[in-house]
Amino acid sequence: MSTHGAGDASRAVQFLIEEVFDLPSRGGLLVSGKVLAGRISAGERLQDAVTGATATVLALEFPTPASRAANTITLVVERTDPTSVVVGRILTT
Repeated sequence: MSTHGAGDASRAVQFLIEEVFDLPSRGGLLVSGKVLAGRISAGERLQDAVTGATATVLALEFPTPASRAANTITLVVERTDPTSVVVGRILTT
C-alpha cells in the first residue's frame, strides 16, 4: 500500500511530521503528517532533511479516502535510539 502527495508520484518524497506517538504495544513509532510530494510505501527508508538520520517505514496506518484527499497519513516507522523522527521536520527520499 502507498500514498502520494500532490503532483508527480515519481518526485522525491517530502513528508512533514506533525505528530509522533510511541505506544509500547506497537511495533514501531506512529508518525502522523502530510505528504508534500512523492509517494510513500512500506519498506521505504526516509531521511531527516536536517540531520540525515534515517527512518524505515514499516506500514501505513488507516488510510481513508478523506486522508488521501488531504494528503495526510500515519506511518509506522522503525523505533530507533535516538529517534530519527521529530515534529516539524521533513522526511525525504
